[in-house]
Amino acid sequence: MRPKETTGAPDSGQHLREELLLSALLSEDRNAVRRLDLPDGAPLLLCCVSGDREALRALGAFFRGGGPLPFLCRTEKALAILFAGDLACSGAETVLRSAADAFPQCLFCVGNVFHDLFSLSGEYEKLAAFADSRWFFEETGQRLYYSGSVSSGNGKEQAPEGMEIAGRLAACLITGQQEALESVLLLLKNTLRADASAGVLSALRELQRITGAISTQLSVRDARIRSLLSDTMADLLLYPSLEACLGRLRTDLTTVFILLNRPPEQDVVQLLMSHLSRHYMEPLRLKSLAQEFGYESVYLGKLFRQKTGNSFHSCLNRIRIEHAREMLASGMRVTDVAEKCGYPGIHSFSRKFTELVGCSPGVYRAQFIQSLPDPPAPR
Repeated sequence: MRPKETTGAPDSGQHLREELLLSALLSEDRNAVRRLDLPDGAPLLLCCVSGDREALRALGAFFRGGGPLPFLCRTEKALAILFAGDLACSGAETVLRSAADAFPQCLFCVGNVFHDLFSLSGEYEKLAAFADSRWFFEETGQRLYYSGSVSSGNGKEQAPEGMEIAGRLAACLITGQQEALESVLLLLKNTLRADASAGVLSALRELQRITGAISTQLSVRDARIRSLLSDTMADLLLYPSLEACLGRLRTDLTTVFILLNRPPEQDVVQLLMSHLSRHYMEPLRLKSLAQEFGYESVYLGKLFRQKTGNSFHSCLNRIRIEHAREMLASGMRVTDVAEKCGYPGIHSFSRKFTELVGCSPGVYRAQFIQSLPDPPAPR
């Protein structure tokens, strides 16, 4: 089944359908969706095609002809093709294979059949982003890809090695063994590289299965983990390489590690105070420390003020200035003290020191210099 090829311009009815579909895809315009005049509950199938401008223009002409036609429109990312009714269920695959043969310079990404008209926008975003992931098509040699094939698998039971890796990762996350977690992630990386040598699709399937197994084991401990790892699974194919997919998984598993192992509220402020006392000379930021302890920065800031009576920055400055007073009293130069106490420059240090102590660092230092013993004369 193949649309009649034509080079003529689309008529006014086709123009209207394209405008309505474009609006429905890009803005979730419910009025536009309704005006597409598709029956409620009708099966729908969306395909997004990437390629250069001339190829997509020619492909659009390929689909404009007589008989039962799909809806289509051009966006900045792709050519979107929407099949409805019987065409979505039985004729679309033949049509798309014919188009893929006729336009080898284009990459076709086909979604799953769905029935909710108002899911158009979300389906488009997912497929258009994947159609732009040319690395996948280049590594697999595919030009027509059905997105459901990775997440659905091949019907076989997961390989024991993959299940074992998933179990070991989950155990490391639960028990807080960060070094062991890094070792298992390295094992996963090497395993997936071996899978990729047989085909990148196999490696991606295995990565999604492992992520799903980890989510199942951990979501009972924290409901946010299921949502986080579900997003990970959905997004894995949108990255430019298998290495980038692994990088995303590592980042999200680090977040899971923090969620599972963060200290309780009654302990986190004490831990934070201890951290400030030991690392006051470093460029500390509440946002980065909050991530390290597994809290939102705004919430941790409020909790810190509630428990100590001071803001994070006020407390950090007091700790720094106390150390600065000791250094100045020992005769250390003001510029050296500013640097060793974590201040970016002498002016910000002098301003904060004067505010808290009541005199400048130079004046404070001079009070002690006179009582210091003279340095021994050189021999």
